[in-house]
Amino acid sequence: MPVYIDGDSPSAQKEGARFKVSGYPTMVLFTPDGREITRLPAEVDADQYMRVLAMGMSGRRPVRETLAAGLAATGGARAGLTAEDWRMLAYYSWITDEQQLVPKDALAPTLSRLAKACPADQVETATRLELQAVAAAASAKGPRPRTDPAAVARVTAVLTDARHARENFDLLVYYAGSITRYLTPAQSAERGQLTTAWNEALDRFIADPGLATDDRLAVVNARVELARLAMPKGALPESLLVTVRDQAARADRETTDVYARQSAISGAASVLAEAGLLDESDALLTRELARSHSPYYFMLGLAANARKRGDDLRALEWAEKAYAEAKGPATRLQWGVGYIKALIAAAPQDAARIERAAGQ
Repeated sequence: MPVYIDGDSPSAQKEGARFKVSGYPTMVLFTPDGREITRLPAEVDADQYMRVLAMGMSGRRPVRETLAAGLAATGGARAGLTAEDWRMLAYYSWITDEQQLVPKDALAPTLSRLAKACPADQVETATRLELQAVAAAASAKGPRPRTDPAAVARVTAVLTDARHARENFDLLVYYAGSITRYLTPAQSAERGQLTTAWNEALDRFIADPGLATDDRLAVVNARVELARLAMPKGALPESLLVTVRDQAARADRETTDVYARQSAISGAASVLAEAGLLDESDALLTRELARSHSPYYFMLGLAANARKRGDDLRALEWAEKAYAEAKGPATRLQWGVGYIKALIAAAPQDAARIERAAGQ
């Protein structure tokens, strides 16, 4: 039975606390008696998502039990787990686990243990668990970069295999910069080689006609991330800027559904801003204000762009407008906190205004 909970609906936040959900979207599969089978990864493509959903519905084994069995294994064959059980662990949405199964600081070593325990005949599942472990280590707070030629070789092998890369699309796109920074020294030949292989895989994704608009924009953003490793400041290569502009314009041109545009335009404006094209990002967001049923989302983008320019007062103006227009109790709470933060940054001396906003 599918159940959709809007975060602004009555009691929705209570349900969020009950099920340890703190971000949108989080998708959870339960048994009829309320035990959690798995958390579904929203970032993977539709085919992979449906496969994981089907596995969870057919197996109905709570992920906590599957994880305990996997960690108890000294050899994959003795774990008492099926190939589908191992795949469920590899595709579990660790990013939305909220430390229910594993504490945040133990996530990377736990995933590494699972990869080593995975049966030898399940190479692709073990590889995904390894990638999950590296991604967790790379995105941890204050990660200590390491030089790991073996890990680089494993990542490169995935990048250069078109089918395998597509299967791990989410990890390769959303962790491109952090994994590259974590595994290779700055300005090194190893980083250059890994970045080249990564960009080639990302270019294949961009050329994939079956890729959704939001996913394509995420891929372009990953390319910008990798470029920023070599040049943190200043203009990016013109060829990359052309790609950014082309894909942002394509998202604007091809996305006609008013609800789909909420995500597509935000993504396009974000990648323009990350590429340093702030004026073009502003123009895209501003045009969308009159068209959108929820313009306050785009106002936050305009506020973020103003902050990137160092214009705290302009950022404050947009944050205040966004809060004034926001709808729904949970959304208004979030937007109100953003407005107060902008107030403290731009006008810390205006205690009366800050207290008035906090009181609201």
